[in-house]
Amino acid sequence: MIEWKIIRFDVLESTNSKALELAQKGAQEGTVVLADSQTAGRGRFGRKWHSPRGEGLFFSAILYPPFTDKRLFTLPLVAGCAVAAALKSVAGLSPLLKWPNDVLIGEKKVSGILIETSQTGGRLAAVIGIGVNVSNTDFPEETSQTATSIQLECRREISSSAVLERCLQEISDRYEHFVSGRSERIVREARGISSLLGRQVRISTSGGEFSGSAIDLDETGALIVRLCDGALRTFTTGEVQLVREASDDHNSGLGR
Repeated sequence: MIEWKIIRFDVLESTNSKALELAQKGAQEGTVVLADSQTAGRGRFGRKWHSPRGEGLFFSAILYPPFTDKRLFTLPLVAGCAVAAALKSVAGLSPLLKWPNDVLIGEKKVSGILIETSQTGGRLAAVIGIGVNVSNTDFPEETSQTATSIQLECRREISSSAVLERCLQEISDRYEHFVSGRSERIVREARGISSLLGRQVRISTSGGEFSGSAIDLDETGALIVRLCDGALRTFTTGEVQLVREASDDHNSGLGR
């Protein structure tokens, strides 16, 4: 099990940036950077993460995976499944995982994950940045229709410290399987809470835009899509959007 060491800050530009800095200085595995607020919190593709004081949970954990190959593709699922399990345990919610790194309640985002890596001292440092909307009741205009919070969904107050503690427990459990080469459990769990499998999707990548049906996750957690021409294509990263259809009024993911 990981021995977590939490370093608390009142305010940071970004917990991920601070964690990467500490990793370069040799911080031990399990170091967690926690901030009450962020002035420049970020998500994937450079998006800003709304980080108001007293309303959310903002932290980044430093890990040193023992490999650098395609097995790293499973790491976002380690974090995503851990957050989903934590919210279920602490708040009684039923979160879904939008591949590769968003946690949803229904179809609204309650948590986002950003993983960044850096080579330091001859080893790979992986920083898992997690933001959770805990007690938010109001959001910026650009996300007001797509974001939610624990408090809005469960109608009661949940402490950020309780969410953090449970998230770290769940990450530790899954990371142990990940580093020992037993990621099949994590992938199976991700399939079971997927918001995408069995649905029509559009994926934007550096190689272009693709549309088709999300049909499965492979053994590393990469997304398998049957394209409109019938060909199968595996994606390890990308920006995914659901393609809305008249009959698409519910989630019909594999394993649910």
